[in-house]
Amino acid sequence: MVYGQQPYATIQGKVSDEYGKSLSYVTVSTVFETVFTNEKGLYSIAIPQTDTITLFFSHVGYAPYRKFVKVLPGTNTISVLLERLNVEIPKVEVIYNKEVEEKITYLTSEKAVALAGLSLAGVEGSIKTLPGVSSKSELSSQYSVRGGSYEENLVYIQGIPTFKPNIASSDQQEGLSIINPYMVGSIEFSNGAFGAQYGDKLSSVLTVNYRDVTDERIQFDASLLDANLTFEGKADSVGLTYLVGARYKNTSFLLDSLDAQGEYKPIFYDVQALVRYPISSKVSLSYWLYGANNTYTFVPDTRTTDFGGLEKQYRMNIYFEGNESYTYRNIGNALTLQYQASDRTKLDFLLMEYAASEKERFDVLGQYRLGEIVPDDKNPGALSDSVKPLAVGSFLEHGRNSLLSRTFYASHSGKHTSPFATYMWGVSYALNSYDALYNEWTYIDSANYALPYSDSAIVLKNVKTADVYHVQQLIAAYMQASKRFDFDNLWRTSVKVQAGLRATFDDYSSDVLYNPRIRLLCKPKQDKNISISAAAGVYYQPPQFKELLDESGVFYSNVQAQKSIQYVLGYTQGLYMWGRPFVFQSEVYYKQLQQVIPYLLQNVSTVYYPQLQAQGYATGIETKLNGEFVKGVESWVSVSCMKSMEWLQDSLSDIIRRPNDQRVNFSMFFQDYVPGSENIKMSLTYMFGSRIPTAQPHVAYNQFDDYTISPYSRVDLGFLVILTGRKPQPSQRVIKNMWLGAEVFNLFDNPNKISYFWVEDVNGKFYGVPNYLTSRRLNVKLSIQL
Repeated sequence: MVYGQQPYATIQGKVSDEYGKSLSYVTVSTVFETVFTNEKGLYSIAIPQTDTITLFFSHVGYAPYRKFVKVLPGTNTISVLLERLNVEIPKVEVIYNKEVEEKITYLTSEKAVALAGLSLAGVEGSIKTLPGVSSKSELSSQYSVRGGSYEENLVYIQGIPTFKPNIASSDQQEGLSIINPYMVGSIEFSNGAFGAQYGDKLSSVLTVNYRDVTDERIQFDASLLDANLTFEGKADSVGLTYLVGARYKNTSFLLDSLDAQGEYKPIFYDVQALVRYPISSKVSLSYWLYGANNTYTFVPDTRTTDFGGLEKQYRMNIYFEGNESYTYRNIGNALTLQYQASDRTKLDFLLMEYAASEKERFDVLGQYRLGEIVPDDKNPGALSDSVKPLAVGSFLEHGRNSLLSRTFYASHSGKHTSPFATYMWGVSYALNSYDALYNEWTYIDSANYALPYSDSAIVLKNVKTADVYHVQQLIAAYMQASKRFDFDNLWRTSVKVQAGLRATFDDYSSDVLYNPRIRLLCKPKQDKNISISAAAGVYYQPPQFKELLDESGVFYSNVQAQKSIQYVLGYTQGLYMWGRPFVFQSEVYYKQLQQVIPYLLQNVSTVYYPQLQAQGYATGIETKLNGEFVKGVESWVSVSCMKSMEWLQDSLSDIIRRPNDQRVNFSMFFQDYVPGSENIKMSLTYMFGSRIPTAQPHVAYNQFDDYTISPYSRVDLGFLVILTGRKPQPSQRVIKNMWLGAEVFNLFDNPNKISYFWVEDVNGKFYGVPNYLTSRRLNVKLSIQL
């Protein structure tokens, strides 16, 4: 028997706290459906007509609540009050129901700040601990998902697509991520096989929603790394609310731990604001404003790097002259109109404009000496002696690069819930323009011989010159429907079907790209803690500006869209261990890469080869165990195993490893507190990633994976002490919350590598000198909420 043929009942109501304030983003779930309360604390669930049902209410910082309800025909009104937990300790909590329903990881969140601070990379730091996600650097906000490149990930703020620098070549230069973690209300992440409403990228979707403003609050945070000021409030007379955040970051004390010594001046700051205004009970308007200035200046002095194995050890000494200067400025704003046409229909309209200016200036002269050394075993701290010089020379690096980019984006999306099914649709238009000027080169002199040698001319290496103006238009539309079927026959199973189609027109290639996608979710009724899912879909990624330039600056006008077909099978089970709740999740996936652009990684910069067309695959298995390893606080462990290979479409090339082919990833986020005093808390983040391939400069395609970078392993430890106690009426306090934290970055001082500095001798032999990441550092942080 299918419930879809039965009459439906509606359960609606409001969720508030003990002081009567509306609570948004409260999870309200039944065995049939999971929804979230809106900004006014209201919710509505349509369920098949039944006699009784149990409602579950949960929200971060509040005690869970369960209510048994007798269901009457028609509309049932159930409003509840949630009680705030006794101690407000920053934490990370995962809401499971929506993970299962929509195949996303849902983090709730001003609480994610505690985790993000440990990883140095903002909100993206928390994403790096999830299954299928890997990263090469703690200084970078970039990440790879299931073997994909960094440019294959979608990021939205309030439904607004975001952007990152195109020409940044080092993790030290990136600056602040566009996502302000102190303004975040919720984070949703999907690591593949996502629905038709998202596009047009191959790997993942990160959706960030800034929190709803319920009262006035000022928050100040300061540490050895950064500072933050966030203030929010509302005008009760008109209903207008505002949320404003300003950040400052300076990573000098981290960069001073690198092998390259000199004067570091990384100065990053930004301002964001979100203003909401309810025009009427059905129409609301919101305005988002963003401005950022990320400047990185470095005057290098010297560099000493020791490397090698048990048999041979080497030392590279470099003496520098010159300087580097990188500036990335961004400004964006967006206007969103939301119209609640009815209880079951919601319409959104969005207009966005974004502009970025990126400039790089560097002239660096380096004189180097590479030699074999013999350590003094009797005096481990003594300076090792050089016994064999291998390469002596100098190099001059010159660069004058700039990129001006502008984006105009307009979209409409809608959602309608009927007794038969839930429908989602949307249409969008994007106009992107790029004005790029590249002029960079390297001159190498080894043992007084210019490399490559010529007796008639000065020959430069690593030459990249371009003067390109490119305009691209994208028009996309999608339609998606989801329907739940309940079978009371022998199967006794609930099955949810979600199917959609996305179509995109790219004027660069004049192609229309069709992306059909489907997902099935099966929940056996005899064990409601188990769910099995299967998903498949086609994913196109129209070529972006960065993917159209090769390493020499040549612009290609005939590059096809990248394409993958993805298949995912998942299993989720809720269980109890030690009397506490846990959730086990596992997914097996296969990504058939029918059309991809080969690339290499240089530090965190992706160098594409659009003149080549490749195909390949990525396959793997991911598992995650999430729950209360310590009673009352959330922790998780993730393990991912993957293999990603590719080959040229001419079928004559070798099969090689893709640049982000990291076979094993392990991550853990663990929280604990001092027994008897939840005001003192500890959190530990551990990330391990196995070797990834790399290559010498300017090699043939078959040599793209000839070398590897050693495994990445890092432990960050944090301690948190709540300095303010709770009182019956928090609104009457001047200081509502205050805590002091200490963080130890890279606790075991592991020498992780991000890339190699390649040195060529007069005979044309290359030596790979490791570029190490940051060493152990201590950070102290104070947070005050007024």
